[in-house]
Amino acid sequence: MSAEPYSLESLREAESTFRRCEQGRIALPEVKQRTPTRDAPYQQHRLDPWVGFDKSRTLPIPPDVFTGIKSASPTATQSLFPSIRRACITVDNKVYLWSYLEGQAAFEFYCVPEDQIVIAASVVPVRPGVFAEIVTHVLVLSVGTSVREGKYIKILGLSYTQNGDHSKVEVLEAGMEANTNGVVLDNITGTDGGRVFATGSDNCWYELVYQRGEGWFSSKCYLRNITNPRLINLIPNFVKAEKKLLYITVDNARQLVYTLRQGDLIEVFSLPSKDPSSAPERRGQTIGTSGQQGTPHARHDVGTIVWIGPVEREARYNVVLLAVTDRGYRIFLDNFQGRSEPAITVRAPPALQQPPGVAAPSAPSYPQQQLQVVIQQQAITRAVSSVFYAGDVFMMGFNYNSLPCQICYVTPALNANATTTGPVEKATFIDLDLALSTPVFAEAPPARPLSPITDNGELVRATYAQNLRPPRSFLVLDNNGLTELVERRPVDTLRGLLESGAAVNSAAMMQFFGLFGSIEACETALAIAAHNSQVAAPRVTIGSSGGVPAGLAQTVSEEVVALASRVFFSQYGSWPADTTVSAALSTPRTSRHDGLALYIACILKRVWDRVIMPPEPTKPGAKPAATPSSALTTYRPGGLAAPASTGAKLPLRKEDLEDTLQDLIPLHNFMQQSGKLFGLGGSSANRSFVNGVGYDQERAAKLDQESFGRLQALVSRAMEATNFMLFLIDHSLKPLINACSAEAKGVIANLRFGQLVTSEEGKRASRELVTALIEARIGAQVSIDAVADALQARCGSFCSADDVRHFKATECIRRAKETGSEQDKMDNLRMSQKLLAKGASQLSVEKLRGICEDYHALGYATGAIELALQCAAEWDPAGIAASYLAEGSPDGPEHRARREVVERLKQAYQLVLGTLQQLDERLDAAYNIEADEAQVRLAISTRDKARSEAYARAEASQDVLFHESMYEWLIERKMTDQLLSMRTPYLEQYLVKRPAGAKGSDAVFLHTLRNLLWQFYVRHGEYFAAAQVLDALAHSKEFALDLRERIEYLALAVGNAKSVSPSHVEANDVVTFLSQAEDSLEVAQIQARVLQSLQQINPDELDNERSALLADSMEWLNEELLDLSTLYKNLAEPFELLEEQLAMIASAELNDVGLVSEIWIALISQQHAKGRAEEAYKAISALTVDLFTRLNRSEVACPIDNVFDLLLRYGFEQTRPNSAGREDSIPAGFARRSDEEHGFGKPVNIPDGWASQTMLRATGAAELILDILESALATSPQPWNTPAGQAYLQAELVEFARTWVEISTTSGGGSGRIVAAGGKGILGVSGFAGDIGLLTPTQVQRLFGLFNSVILKTSQSSSLAQVADVARKAVYLLKLYY
Repeated sequence: MSAEPYSLESLREAESTFRRCEQGRIALPEVKQRTPTRDAPYQQHRLDPWVGFDKSRTLPIPPDVFTGIKSASPTATQSLFPSIRRACITVDNKVYLWSYLEGQAAFEFYCVPEDQIVIAASVVPVRPGVFAEIVTHVLVLSVGTSVREGKYIKILGLSYTQNGDHSKVEVLEAGMEANTNGVVLDNITGTDGGRVFATGSDNCWYELVYQRGEGWFSSKCYLRNITNPRLINLIPNFVKAEKKLLYITVDNARQLVYTLRQGDLIEVFSLPSKDPSSAPERRGQTIGTSGQQGTPHARHDVGTIVWIGPVEREARYNVVLLAVTDRGYRIFLDNFQGRSEPAITVRAPPALQQPPGVAAPSAPSYPQQQLQVVIQQQAITRAVSSVFYAGDVFMMGFNYNSLPCQICYVTPALNANATTTGPVEKATFIDLDLALSTPVFAEAPPARPLSPITDNGELVRATYAQNLRPPRSFLVLDNNGLTELVERRPVDTLRGLLESGAAVNSAAMMQFFGLFGSIEACETALAIAAHNSQVAAPRVTIGSSGGVPAGLAQTVSEEVVALASRVFFSQYGSWPADTTVSAALSTPRTSRHDGLALYIACILKRVWDRVIMPPEPTKPGAKPAATPSSALTTYRPGGLAAPASTGAKLPLRKEDLEDTLQDLIPLHNFMQQSGKLFGLGGSSANRSFVNGVGYDQERAAKLDQESFGRLQALVSRAMEATNFMLFLIDHSLKPLINACSAEAKGVIANLRFGQLVTSEEGKRASRELVTALIEARIGAQVSIDAVADALQARCGSFCSADDVRHFKATECIRRAKETGSEQDKMDNLRMSQKLLAKGASQLSVEKLRGICEDYHALGYATGAIELALQCAAEWDPAGIAASYLAEGSPDGPEHRARREVVERLKQAYQLVLGTLQQLDERLDAAYNIEADEAQVRLAISTRDKARSEAYARAEASQDVLFHESMYEWLIERKMTDQLLSMRTPYLEQYLVKRPAGAKGSDAVFLHTLRNLLWQFYVRHGEYFAAAQVLDALAHSKEFALDLRERIEYLALAVGNAKSVSPSHVEANDVVTFLSQAEDSLEVAQIQARVLQSLQQINPDELDNERSALLADSMEWLNEELLDLSTLYKNLAEPFELLEEQLAMIASAELNDVGLVSEIWIALISQQHAKGRAEEAYKAISALTVDLFTRLNRSEVACPIDNVFDLLLRYGFEQTRPNSAGREDSIPAGFARRSDEEHGFGKPVNIPDGWASQTMLRATGAAELILDILESALATSPQPWNTPAGQAYLQAELVEFARTWVEISTTSGGGSGRIVAAGGKGILGVSGFAGDIGLLTPTQVQRLFGLFNSVILKTSQSSSLAQVADVARKAVYLLKLYY
């Protein structure tokens, strides 16, 4: 099934459009509304193509009629009976029923005895239950001995049958006649129910009663006198009524009988029953216009009434009767039952048109005054000889100078300006050959019954009816023969103009649009351009024409069709459809658009409101209602059966569907070929004006194009619906409906054809019917391939081969459930999947879900996965869902269709994921099976294999959206190992990009994606990409990461960057990135130390300002990575984090000796101030070693000479004797701490060599330390220029040198302890001191010289004796080892 191009809502909008356009354009106004004022002018035309009727041909009376005449002055009558397709001609005692459709030689013959003549004849529908079923009508003959003396009235049975264009009438003797006792009966007429009435020469009117059997007081056939009901038997001829009875007519619709008597006396009688059981009852009378006091319609003005007839029923007005005078005036009378002066409406006849054969006097033969006298003497006299009224067609036969030779046709003119100028009528005069008999009129019924156009039998506008029925034909019978007059519809007028060469922009074309209105003129042009079947409908129905069968359709040339298309798309079509100001401003429409919509409404009228439920079949023995004679019933347009009171509930007929389809197909082709032309309109700069308001043609054209798409979809859908219903009817619709569910039958019982096209109920009903059809075919063991092909070709949107394949697949699944063979089961399941895959695009979500459930139950998980994925792919072949999600899933009604596609795909994906989850759960359950080990292993193996295969099928999908759904599903289930093990081309992109929808703003989910991304890169050996992702994560402000996690990411980034193979990426890129990553890691570690330091600070120890900032600072440090400058200025410096400041200086490689010196002084001072005074030197030593180690002996943050000097000064200050004063060159923070007992600080017992040994442990640069000490002794800056200072340095120098020698000689290069000369251990060997190796010869010689020099200098001083001893021991060690 092809996808529907438009939604049901669009189809309903299209229906609303054509409903709007047909409002006011279907039915004609009622009598008073469409009748102009009395003397209003007529539209009169004598030249083609504007005339209202064409004389198609005249068929002469059969020659046998004339050859059968034997008397010199024969008595003849003529009448027409269209209900049996016969003309009745009586000559003396012979009756000829002439079948004029079949030529001159086709007639039935009947005769009465030769001494009798037939005075009058009539055909009336038979009364039910009187004769056998074969009798459909009765032929009533009034027989007399002469035209002045009646004898009897006779009833003959007629059996009428029709087969196409051929009909047959059998005349059957009924044995029924009634004596008239000399009264001549004429004007025989009847009702639809079979009652027969006639006028008598005694001025009484009678009812001929006939019945099946004789009664107690009545015979089978007798006459009932209605005028004088007291006289049971016929009265003698000399008994006469007061006024002469001229005419009688029956109003079947209202069950009334009207009589016309001399003096314009009109009487009305009611018929209490449809059978003769109750005689007519007199209800009132009126005297034409003579009784109208004070009216301008004097009798001498309008003439004498010669004919009366009923008018159609009306909903609003009370007009019941039309009277026609001998001068051609029409008088419409309201209901006058119970009153004698009804309201009347008078309409004057058209102006006299001189008929041919009546010569006018020659002007040059007479002087002017004599000419006027001659004209008056030779004045033409005109009188009405015969009348025919058929609602919107009024015909009068005129006698000119007592010779019948002209017919006047009056029809309503479709005046486009009727609302302003009033109604207009159109008159057409048709000249006849010289006639010796009064013409008889009748309307020829169509070849086959047509469906009613309106619900209540209203008269239909010609512009509407022309698309639904052939042109109406009217028959005129006189002594020249039978003449057929064919209606010239607006489409015939336009066709005639085009065939005559009228240009599209000619005055004639402008006149056409002006007469009929732009909308209906466009609709008429479209009827030709779209090859409407009624445009070329047969226009000859009587006899044959030159051997051409009657009813042959007239072809329309391609040139005329092309011209009609040009007219449709011409400037006239761009005229505004609605000239009201509101329409011009709100929704301007062109006449072309509304003409198209009106035409669509026309051709769908036959079927749109019909119920699709077929009628109940006629019960055996029941007789269908007889078709009444159109001459005896209230008029409805020719060929329209009288609808029931609820015409909208009429059943759908196959003939109507075929006719509709015949017009829909060419219209659909025309709309496809000319679709782009519907969007053409005038320029926006060229604006016409409607009632002074600008009419935007460009906007109107744009709106037309939008509406055209919906109308085109409606035509396409209606065409397929028509084919669909025809297909169902051909396959017995009624049993199919009975096979549907009870709910569906309830819907179908009231479903109309239009609802089948535009409603959700119609879609469901069509599905039910297709299901019933397919199941019926399958149940009958019949191949459904032919049905599938036919359905697909004729009504793809209702049922295609996909639906049939779905039923086949369902059958395969059923067999799979029933079979006991595993192989057969899988074969059937694979076949079902193969069938369903071909129609995957049309599977609904509900059907797909049901199929997947069946597959699950049958252990066919791969089939469920593959089918669901294929459905998803075919539901969205253009990638609508992807574009919608890429745009952020916008809201709004304009995005509803795309949103529905996304939801549909999600449901399909969910079916796949549900299948995978079931397999996961089955595998987990296998480990808990209570069985022996072998069975457990087998179950695990089997289920794991099924699971692996299912995941492989899902992984093989090329649907990006499905993969994203599956990845998200696995993440939510924390199955990241399964996810990262997938080898799909879409995983990387999914992990990289930001998901659409709510997940795109979910920071936790995004963090998970980025974590999975670097792990994905690591698994695939893309370490540099992993490092970049990790670095981005570490610096991301989007995720709520703490400092620990950021440092971890940076460490991982550094590690992955170091793992990159140089061949994978540019080496320079990796080196640059690695350098930056390491720097970031270093700074981050410093930041961690800062955070740790801040966490250890007691807020109470801070001032108020810093105490308030402490918590925020710690939060800040833990939220994001900061640069060195920010850390230093905003955190380390304000909070006096000295160690961190040094670390930052080292990281930044800031060479600021003064700043560094101040920091080291502050650090030593802090340690000095903490704890016990005698233990402070140890803390300072440990801090120094730690900082040098942590800062990797940074030259800028840990300058050896500077720090060593500070340590020496600190040691000197703490060990100096109290007698020595404090030196100003020593920082104040190094000052000896005061003793609580004595009030001054005591010397601290710090081992000799403490400062140098600390530096040795911190740096391992023994030779450099020695250089610094020797330089200090040599230069002797303060405080080393004092004896105490010199002594301190010499002791420090000797102890350091001894320590160096001892370390160098220790096995393992420093595995022991550093021991002062006094035997006290300072600290275990740590730091860089453990890296000191053996002394070089140069170093040995230098140390020998140093020790010897010290010994010489200190040997003479008792205070330095200890220094000399240390030197001597060092010399001993040197000698011992070197």
